[in-house]
Amino acid sequence: MNGTEHFTTRLTKPLEPALAAKVRPTSPSQSHLLDVPAPLAPLLPGGGLRRGMTVLVESTSGSGGTASLATALMAVATASGIWCSAVGDAASHPLAAVGMGVNLDRLALVPRPGPRWAEAVYTLLDGMAIVAVRPPAPPSQMVARRLSSRARERRAVLLLLPPGSSPPGPESTMAGKRLATGSPWPDAPDLRLAISAGIWETSGDTSGYLGGRRVEVIAIGRRQATKPVRLPLWLPDSSGAVIPA
Repeated sequence: MNGTEHFTTRLTKPLEPALAAKVRPTSPSQSHLLDVPAPLAPLLPGGGLRRGMTVLVESTSGSGGTASLATALMAVATASGIWCSAVGDAASHPLAAVGMGVNLDRLALVPRPGPRWAEAVYTLLDGMAIVAVRPPAPPSQMVARRLSSRARERRAVLLLLPPGSSPPGPESTMAGKRLATGSPWPDAPDLRLAISAGIWETSGDTSGYLGGRRVEVIAIGRRQATKPVRLPLWLPDSSGAVIPA
């Protein structure tokens, strides 16, 4: 029995009470939104990450940047003392994360979760405000639905990145419907952030170093987010920050 099958038949135990108390979100319980860096706010209904939502972060044109965008979405939360986690290759290098404003003292990394990655995510959703995951392979629909349901139950945000061994799925209009055939996630998320048109530019001097990456992010989802929002960004700029382009 592999890790995914194991997950669908026996869910892992919740975090120990003492550990859960340490990592549970510290923002006021009455707030249903988690703040994000100001340049990213236009992409999100209400200007923040709604607790309990599932967000698919993908690149539709092979332009990359999914880990950078997921990391940037966790920056304000960690800087505010709220715990977040990245499972698999779902976050930028720690130095790059710091440049985006992430507090590494509040970011739990699980870089090699193995075949039981879904159990790790399920457990982390019990105490983390945001959990970003890039699985080693596409999940089954049952696993995807269990993780989304757990995020809603625990009022956590689940950031889904394309599997490491799977190419980006084709573009779709989602708008409250199931993603198109070939999507890396079999169940439609609440919001889809699609990175396109990624272009690296040089620093402008004679060093030849890269100065920053200009991208366009398209946001589309359900309920208030059915109308696509297009936002040009530096992801990151020459200083490592995420700013409007």
